[in-house]
Amino acid sequence: MFSRYLVRNCQTKVMMFLNKTENCVRERVEGAALTNPNMCITADQDIFIDRSYLTPGPKKVAIITGGGSGHEPFPSGYIGEGMLAAGVPGAIFTSPPTDVILSAIKAVGHNNEKGVLVVSYNYTGDRINFGLGLEKCKAAGMKVEMFVVGEDCAFTKVEGTAGRRGLVGGLFVFKIAGAMAYNGASLEDILATCEEVAHAYGTLGVAASGCIIPGREEPLFEVDKGILEMGLGLHGEAGCLSIPFGSSREVADKMLTHMTLPNSESRLDLKKGEKVAIIINNLGSVTQIELNVFTKDVITLLRERGVKPVRVYVGSLITSLNMKGLQISILRLTNSKWLPLLDAPTSASAWPKPLIPEEGHELTIEYAKLPSHSEDTKEKMSTKGLMLEGDKAKLFEQCVKFAIQDVVQHEKELNQLDSKCGDGDCGSTLYRGLTGISKVLDKQPFQCPSVVISGFADVALQTMGGASGGLYSLFLIGIANKLQERFDGDPVKRWSEALRKGIESMIKYGKANRGDRTMLDALLPATEALEKCIGQEMTCGQILTKMADAAEAGCEATRHMKAKAGRASYCRPEDVNDVDAGARAVALCLRGLAKGLLL
Repeated sequence: MFSRYLVRNCQTKVMMFLNKTENCVRERVEGAALTNPNMCITADQDIFIDRSYLTPGPKKVAIITGGGSGHEPFPSGYIGEGMLAAGVPGAIFTSPPTDVILSAIKAVGHNNEKGVLVVSYNYTGDRINFGLGLEKCKAAGMKVEMFVVGEDCAFTKVEGTAGRRGLVGGLFVFKIAGAMAYNGASLEDILATCEEVAHAYGTLGVAASGCIIPGREEPLFEVDKGILEMGLGLHGEAGCLSIPFGSSREVADKMLTHMTLPNSESRLDLKKGEKVAIIINNLGSVTQIELNVFTKDVITLLRERGVKPVRVYVGSLITSLNMKGLQISILRLTNSKWLPLLDAPTSASAWPKPLIPEEGHELTIEYAKLPSHSEDTKEKMSTKGLMLEGDKAKLFEQCVKFAIQDVVQHEKELNQLDSKCGDGDCGSTLYRGLTGISKVLDKQPFQCPSVVISGFADVALQTMGGASGGLYSLFLIGIANKLQERFDGDPVKRWSEALRKGIESMIKYGKANRGDRTMLDALLPATEALEKCIGQEMTCGQILTKMADAAEAGCEATRHMKAKAGRASYCRPEDVNDVDAGARAVALCLRGLAKGLLL
């Protein structure tokens, strides 16, 4: 009877000790709070906070991080004095929403003159959503910086991929940076140390099977019997190669050999005689005896290579649900200050050390009372920037409305293009964003473009989701911020500057650029076409037509480009043989705007 109860509530044949699948993340958040008296959560958002940051008194640099759930004990296990000030878990294997990230930054950064360091893992959704939250806080006058963890040693050639993924080695960053913050270091010094650590550590993983997401029956990926997948990501993203299953020592030897390949762009340059710290991470379902045997072999093999392990951290530190796999992370202790920082005390529960509640403290959930904060609103937007009068404002409204009606008809076409190298939802995602915008058009003050476009950015973020929603929102916020600045010159020049600002934001957090086969390959030519129109006697319709022509030419050029960003960068080149869906979407939007002006 009990077994049937579990099956029925999980809606799957796989046994999981859950209640309702859709509630598992929130219930996990509350369960973690019940066991840690030093940590509190928020009542209406999934945020973990070190409660010392919510009490009056001198502040220290606050370090926050986050990412998809399913990697427990990350991030809650690393909240505490000497490590993280706050952590934001998203849905299973999904980046947390920007508005929750924003709340977390403000919770620990409010009236904190020392500032906030946001640590993001090098996954597109995390970079974009954490970056967007950071930029909003910067715009509000907060002192906040970002460091991106990316230390995997999987790929011998990093160029042409979305970059080195962030893995369990990020814990070295949390511990060292957290100890520095606790000791009163400045934000600038902590960030500089993180950058130094980035050149001294590396991680590699192996797995015998994929994990099973709550509510599903099949694992994310399968590995043939007798085979291990080496170099995979935390969610099961493709590894660098398959290797035969062997003894613990044989597997450890192959991993260390790959991590230190002389011709690998992601290699770890271990030197004889140097000291290292090691993390042996259980990705989910490796037994303790296997962990101990594997740890012994890793230490032995490093010593045989002349390397001196002086600290070893072993356990389920950042998991991938129930994946059968292991990771090795190695930090070269090239700076003599790092070891004392690793050894410094912390109240974080997952940095192995028992947590003892204060006498008389009950194990109850403590809800944080956050300082109130307001989002950027239309009322706060200044009218000192670019303004449109009379017929020009009506024309702006007309072309936006027509473009939306025109572009949404291409949903299936964009989905088909995207299905060849992505999720197959580019058209559906854009459709959600445009229909969301259409619902608020009648309330927009079209005489003030910065207000309108800022509103569109918020709608895109709320309705589109994922990396696409974040990218469009970053682009539109960049445009709106530039249009808001004081200006009394050529409006064509200001629009071109605004587009450039939006593109810079996309490049900064999306990590793509021209030639990487993305929407930028249409946006950049269109912006250059606009810049050529500065000082020319042309109508708005003529200008937009030139921009649309340039975007379409740029889109067509992506047909022959190798994908170097996003999911497509991991696909076989022969499978990526049509135009990029994102670039096509940009071209369609610009053509729709041009048609709207030429009615």
